[in-house]
Amino acid sequence: MRDLEPVGRELNKKAPTRVVYSTAWRHLGFGSIDSSLFVEKCYEGCESDPDLIEKLFRLNAENLWDVSDHE
Repeated sequence: MRDLEPVGRELNKKAPTRVVYSTAWRHLGFGSIDSSLFVEKCYEGCESDPDLIEKLFRLNAENLWDVSDHE
């Protein structure tokens, strides 16, 4: 994960509406893996910007798959 921080920050700068948080660990039989460090790094990469955090963890995915629970 050493490359996660610089790559994530650059992606957030260049394409803030195109980055989507996703993981399939639990569905691939890796249920014992603690993803909290990865999620924490994602938050750090958003530099405490609540709008960017909302995009990363919800809005961008809703737009990508054309779904919304606001309808």
